[in-house]
Amino acid sequence: MTKASSLNLSWLPTLLVILMAICPFTGASSTGDTAISRSVSATVPISTGTSPKPSSDSKRIVQYAHTIYAPTSLSKVHIAELVNSTRPVYATDVIFGTWSIWANKTMTISKDGENINPSLPSNSWAWAEMKTVQKAGVRVLMGMRGGFSNFNNATTFDAYYGILRDTLRKYSFDGVDFDIEDYTDGNEHAIQLDPVVKLIQRLRKDFGQDFVITLAPVSTALAGGQNLSRFSYEQLEKRCGKDISWYNVQFYFQDQELASTDSVDAVIKNGWRPERIVIGMMTTPDYDPFVNLPMVAKTLHTLNDKYPAMRGIDGWDYYDQKPGGYPKPWEWPRWAAQQLGVANSTTGAGPSPSSGVRRSFIA
Repeated sequence: MTKASSLNLSWLPTLLVILMAICPFTGASSTGDTAISRSVSATVPISTGTSPKPSSDSKRIVQYAHTIYAPTSLSKVHIAELVNSTRPVYATDVIFGTWSIWANKTMTISKDGENINPSLPSNSWAWAEMKTVQKAGVRVLMGMRGGFSNFNNATTFDAYYGILRDTLRKYSFDGVDFDIEDYTDGNEHAIQLDPVVKLIQRLRKDFGQDFVITLAPVSTALAGGQNLSRFSYEQLEKRCGKDISWYNVQFYFQDQELASTDSVDAVIKNGWRPERIVIGMMTTPDYDPFVNLPMVAKTLHTLNDKYPAMRGIDGWDYYDQKPGGYPKPWEWPRWAAQQLGVANSTTGAGPSPSSGVRRSFIA
């Protein structure tokens, strides 16, 4: 290099010094972000899902209809009334039937404690009503309750998975809800974590991003207490949370849970993000622990203020739920919408929450 070229470059160190003096954030940025990242990572909830803060039209009002026939009377349970054209539609999702998968590689639904073939001609009216609900823009999920331990064996996993997949396709379900408390043969046989992860990931791969996948743990399972599923939901969320749409948490496992915010607070304090949680409530007085609706309403209003990102409310069970009872079970979704502030508390008027669901899937 010649002397002239050396002189020409001698200004570079001076320029660098000037730039560093007037732009200190350039160097500090990386350190600052790292510090913030460390601080956040220490307190970031265990949830790994990427769902945004729900808006008024992405809140979920999830209706469990666990039987197509009312207990004892065996009267037909008409879910089509949820989308009656004379009323606004408030349910965003319906979880339909109590399904089990059996060792003989069949799937059944429950009818007043009896497991029956869903394909019987006498059940055709139920699937017709399911189509009516879907045409109104409300997603219908299979409610799977039994037989999960059949997925534990890696050798036979594909065979049982194929039965579930084909049944979901046969009835054109929009998703599946897993209530994992395995008592199908009178004894509890817990499913292990690895096959649960595999099951969820296979469903996501085969059915795509619009397919709804939810689980229904008891509240204590997310608060570090008793867990009927026997596997860690914290580990499940870390491993495949991106493939789980949300959790329909049973805040009716313990007595009078929704008489206060304590159970929900315990779940949030244990690290769960509010937007991952749909608050499950008992809606029929036929089962304990039912909490009267005015008391639950007070709790929900407090929770709305404390956790505005809370995903929504689910109700179990449809057939004779309050406030309308058996003649008008469809009134509960409107009541739920009122508690979420998306319907007028007096008239029930207001935009249907399901309008947002019709536009796009929000996981």
